[in-house]
Amino acid sequence: MEEALIIGLGVFGKSVAENLYKAGIQVTAIDIHEESLQEVAEYLKEGLKLDATIEGNIKMLGIERFDIVFVCIGENMQSSFIITRLLNKNGAKRIIARSNSAIQSEILMKLGASKVVMPEIDMGKQVVEEITTNFEKIFKLSDNIVVATISVENKLIGKSLIELNIRNKYNINIVAIEKRYIEDTSEGEKIKFRGIKIPKADYTFEKYDLIYVIGEKKDIERFIDETK
Repeated sequence: MEEALIIGLGVFGKSVAENLYKAGIQVTAIDIHEESLQEVAEYLKEGLKLDATIEGNIKMLGIERFDIVFVCIGENMQSSFIITRLLNKNGAKRIIARSNSAIQSEILMKLGASKVVMPEIDMGKQVVEEITTNFEKIFKLSDNIVVATISVENKLIGKSLIELNIRNKYNINIVAIEKRYIEDTSEGEKIKFRGIKIPKADYTFEKYDLIYVIGEKKDIERFIDETK
């Protein structure tokens, strides 16, 4: 089983801990606040109240045993820089560091980070992408290629993939269909999840289907415009 180390348990660090645990990865976490460790104790193999800017503490952990280390400190970037350098110096295999700006990201990469993430900035970009397009969700694979989720429009209902000739006509691929249905609740009608399936060529679209499509953003937008 893979092992991960998280340094810093703010909102981002706690989210990383929970999701690593759900992915079946053993999680060790470090924070200088005992209460932060207690808040995610159920997700941890081990929680340690330590100052990770002290090299002796880093050495004590045996950093090389972890498959991946997350530096999730967001406010004190000086500490983040020091910790990233110490991790790299002491044999960390892979370091994922949090950053708040392009300049911080550049410094962290030079200090030994394998990858830098900017949660607030990345989320802001994604929110804008989603509200300025007809995509329900969008995941970028590169500058041009995206995976997007799209609700089935009326023109698609009752038609099959082979009939629509989507791949050849739009140069995009439907990779999955999320089956959904409407349920009456005390708060009104709500869309509920039924399951996900990989569609065959003869799959016929139904009302409330959610399509997972991969391709260039411009091609997906053209598909949406022409099938509204």
